[in-house]
Amino acid sequence: MKERSLSDHLQSWILPFVFAVGALISLSNYLIARRTILQELSRGVDVAAQAASGRVQGLWDQYRNDVITLSQSPLFRDYATNRAYGLDAEARVYRGEIERMLLDFSRRSRAFPRLRFLDLSGREICRVQDSAARAPSSQVDEAALLDSRLIRPGLPRMSDVQHPSWHAHPVVAWTAGIFDDAGAPRGLLVFEASLGPTDEALSRFRIGRSGRVRLLERPEESLPATQRSVTARAAVPGTPWSVAMTVDRREFLRPLAEVLTATVLFSLLAALLLSFGLRRQLHILLAPVRTLADAAGAIADGALDTRVAIAAPREVGRLARAFNAMAVSLTEKKRLQSQLIQSEKLSVVGRLISGVAHELNNPLAAVTGYAELLKDIPARPEEREDLRQMHASALRCRDIVQGLLSYARPGDSPPQRVALNDVAAASLALLEYRLARAEGIALETDLDPASPAVAGDVSRLQQVLVNLLTNAGDAVRGRPGRVIRLRTRVLPDGARLDVEDNGPGVPAALRARLFEPFVTTKPAGSGTGLGLSICAQLAAEMGATIQHEDVPGGGARFTLLFPACPASLKAANPAADLPPPCPGARVLVIDDEPVVVQLMSRILSEDGLAPTGVMKQDAARIALERADFDLIVCDVDLGGVTGFALLDEPRAPGRARPAVVFVTGDVLNRDYQREAAARGAPLLAKPFLRKDFLRVVRRALRR
Repeated sequence: MKERSLSDHLQSWILPFVFAVGALISLSNYLIARRTILQELSRGVDVAAQAASGRVQGLWDQYRNDVITLSQSPLFRDYATNRAYGLDAEARVYRGEIERMLLDFSRRSRAFPRLRFLDLSGREICRVQDSAARAPSSQVDEAALLDSRLIRPGLPRMSDVQHPSWHAHPVVAWTAGIFDDAGAPRGLLVFEASLGPTDEALSRFRIGRSGRVRLLERPEESLPATQRSVTARAAVPGTPWSVAMTVDRREFLRPLAEVLTATVLFSLLAALLLSFGLRRQLHILLAPVRTLADAAGAIADGALDTRVAIAAPREVGRLARAFNAMAVSLTEKKRLQSQLIQSEKLSVVGRLISGVAHELNNPLAAVTGYAELLKDIPARPEEREDLRQMHASALRCRDIVQGLLSYARPGDSPPQRVALNDVAAASLALLEYRLARAEGIALETDLDPASPAVAGDVSRLQQVLVNLLTNAGDAVRGRPGRVIRLRTRVLPDGARLDVEDNGPGVPAALRARLFEPFVTTKPAGSGTGLGLSICAQLAAEMGATIQHEDVPGGGARFTLLFPACPASLKAANPAADLPPPCPGARVLVIDDEPVVVQLMSRILSEDGLAPTGVMKQDAARIALERADFDLIVCDVDLGGVTGFALLDEPRAPGRARPAVVFVTGDVLNRDYQREAAARGAPLLAKPFLRKDFLRVVRRALRR
């Protein structure tokens, strides 16, 4: 991912800050204006609802007064009196007058679509409907009769809102009583008032385009709750109704939102203009800083002679001079730091190798020991060959561990005459199965018949060859026509050994550092980068050199060049100096590894000795108190106490101190070596061969 520049960093906080401040101011103004608008709108809606309520109250007060006025007309009482005295003709005259009066009132008022005059039994005497006289209905108006029981003079009763089928709008029935001079009821007037004029009057009360007024017929009737509207409710005095005014507040907030949108767009445009101007100015101001950054990058890439010439601005000029002074001393510091890091890496690897080798030496001692014991037992030829291969592999494991220890702390073992062809053939035999049979790699050998001899160590030389052959196998893996060639030659001034493959070769960038630690040509996770550096160190300890060269047509060749082997140097013959056995000698074996105790006890038993094996410190103390031993073979590290401390403990009077042989897997511990030397006791390193172990034991018994 591309790194951000200083200019980008400055803009990344300046521009958002400016935009955030502008947006905050705009948002604050918007919220204040919005709150003010909604407050004023709410007050306006309340006022409009109260005004609408007053208008409805005025209308229905007028309706009630009209009903009261008409109900007090003497025509109704005269009609009732004539009917009561049986003057039907006169009563019909009064009925006609009443009908004309109601018809005239209906045409003038237009608020009462139906007016009826009823007798006390609830039957119609006359009816006016839709400004026309209608024939009276013979049905009894039960609702009017029910209301008549509650009516008092001058107090008409209003019904609930009704929705009749004969009128387009809801109606409310006013019921007024007809009383004589004595206050006795003589009839009923039922005036049904339409809500149409009321709705028409309410429709004139509007706020904006979305404002609407509704007449709520029941006190418990609620308005739909919504966050988009502003609603006010006002009760209509003298009625069970209330007036509700509802306004969509978006209508009044829309212009404000448009202003906010325009403000945001203007802020964005201003931010873009500011960004352009700021970027241009920062580009000019930061040009010297970019020059310094490029120079620092050049030094990081290895161009340590890079310098900068910047005088202004003053602060950058001072920085440039400091940079140049730093570059002058950087080369030496970098070289010293590289050496320090390399030394620390090698120290860490050495400690790691020492610890791993220490942990491996105990089980490896058992593997090599039992492999050596098994290889000499009678068996079929194929089994004998298998045992031989197992023994050879066990010895190779031992040699690898010894090689790692030599890398961690180089030794000074004396050189021996080594037959180069024999070591080459033995190393190839160890890897033949994996390379030739398992991976199908062709192994070609060209060994000099003159059998060159070199001065060195067999195990170290074999480890070098195994490493080179293993690297060659990894290089040709997955390629067609895979071939590995092993060649030896006698030279006038020494000998030469070549390991060659037809793989991809070594990249040019790594050739100069190929034999340095932690340099590898393998993919990440496939190599440690220590193999070739160990080979170079082991070769140097034998007085040889290792070289690399490309093979024409592809591949790599690694060459070991040995100096001439001195004629006086003889081949090692460890078995020749094995002292005679000491049958019957009693030996106490002390080690905290059961398998190692068993192995040493078996080797001693087969040599005619009488071993006693113990694994615990307390068991060793008891054995030393109960019996006399000719020899003690003791592991140095017994867990919690050393073998030195254990054998230094006081013994019972009269007990002779036997000879001691110390064994250890921590072969690099110089303190152990000094302790053993101070006691005049040999220190045998694990893993050991049977003959090496017996040589040390026999010498200690004969001392």
